Amino acid sequence: MEVSMDRRKFMVNVGKAAALTAAAKALPNRLFAVPEKMTLTALGDCILSRKVSALKDPQFLKIIEIIRSADCAWANCEHPLVDISKAYPEDWGADFPIYCEPYGADELKWVGIDCVGLANNHTRDYGHKGIFSTLEQLERVGIGYAGAGRNLDFAAKPGYVDTVAGRVGQVNCAGSFHKGSHASMPHPYVNGRPGLNPLRSEQIYRLTDKQFDKLKKLREELLTLYRNETQKKTGKPEDDKTKKNEKKLDDKKQAKEDKSEKEIRFYDTKYVRGEKFGYDPAYDKKDIKRITDNIKIAKRNSRLVIAGIHEHSGSDNGAAPTPALEDFARACIEAGADAFFGTGPHRLWGIEIYKKKPIFYSLGNFFFQI
Repeated sequence: MEVSMDRRKFMVNVGKAAALTAAAKALPNRLFAVPEKMTLTALGDCILSRKVSALKDPQFLKIIEIIRSADCAWANCEHPLVDISKAYPEDWGADFPIYCEPYGADELKWVGIDCVGLANNHTRDYGHKGIFSTLEQLERVGIGYAGAGRNLDFAAKPGYVDTVAGRVGQVNCAGSFHKGSHASMPHPYVNGRPGLNPLRSEQIYRLTDKQFDKLKKLREELLTLYRNETQKKTGKPEDDKTKKNEKKLDDKKQAKEDKSEKEIRFYDTKYVRGEKFGYDPAYDKKDIKRITDNIKIAKRNSRLVIAGIHEHSGSDNGAAPTPALEDFARACIEAGADAFFGTGPHRLWGIEIYKKKPIFYSLGNFFFQI
C-alpha cells in the first residue's frame, strides 16, 4: 500500500513538472533572452569636487546621453566619498589628499556610471573610515565597485553589476599607491588592514653605459663618505662586528657585480645597463596570480569582465606604457577579461587589440576638478 501511494505521488509530481515545462515553452522567448550584443563605455579618471548635474552645456549633455545609452558604464573613482567635517586626512607628503562630499555618488549615478574601480593612490587619503564611507555611498546609489575593501580578500575579489544585457564583473588593482595604503590579509586574531588591491613592483631603471658608470662611482663615494662620517661621530673606528657584517654584504654585492656588470642597487631601486634611459618595473608574480585568479572567478559569473589598473609610471618619459604593464594587460585578457582599462597618468596612451579584446593602456581624465 505504501509503495502504491509513493507511486501515485511520483506520477502527480511528474505531471506537474510537465505542465510547468509546457507553460514555460508557451511564453514569449523575449522574457528570458538577453540582447546579442552588450555595449560598454569607459570614462577614465573621475575626480569631482563640485556638482556636474547642474551643467547645461549642449555638448556635455550629448556625452552624458552616450554614456547613459550604454548597457554598462565604467569609470575610475579617484577620490574618497566622505563627509569632510567628520574625516581626517592621511599625510602623503607632496601628494595632497583629495575628497568629494557624499553627493559625489549621486553625481556619478546621474552621469550614468554603473560601476567603478577604487584602487588608486588616493584610496586611503582619509584612512579606513574614508574607504568605508566610499563603499557605503556607492552602495546607497547602486553603483558597483571593486579594488578596495576591509581587507585584501575583499579588495581583491570581483565586483558585479547587473544590467539589462547581463552581468558585468570587474577586478581592479593599483600599481601606483602610497606605502601602507594596500590592504592586508586578516589573521585569526587580528583584522586585516582596509585598503586597495595592490600590484606591487620592483623599481628598475635602465641607464646608458655612461649613466650607469657615473651612478656606480657615486654610490661608492657615498658609502665611503658615510663610513668616514660614522667614525667621526663615534670617535672610534667601526667595531669588528660591524666590519664583519659590512664585509659580508660587500662580498655578496661584489660577487654579483663581478658576475655581471649589468646591474647595481642603490637603496631600494635596481639600475640596469640598457641602450637608452627608461623605467621598467617588474610586477610581483604573487600579486599577478591573485589578480588573474579573481578574473577567472569573475569570468565564471559574468557575461563580460573588466580588468582595471591605476598606474602612473610609463616609458618614454611617461608617454607610453611600460613593457611590464603591457605583459600584465595581456595576462589579464588571457585569464578571461573582455576589456582592460588603464588609468593613472592623466593622459591618453595607446590601444591594443589582443586576442580580439581591447586594451586601453590609459583612458586619461573624464572629470578632473582639482
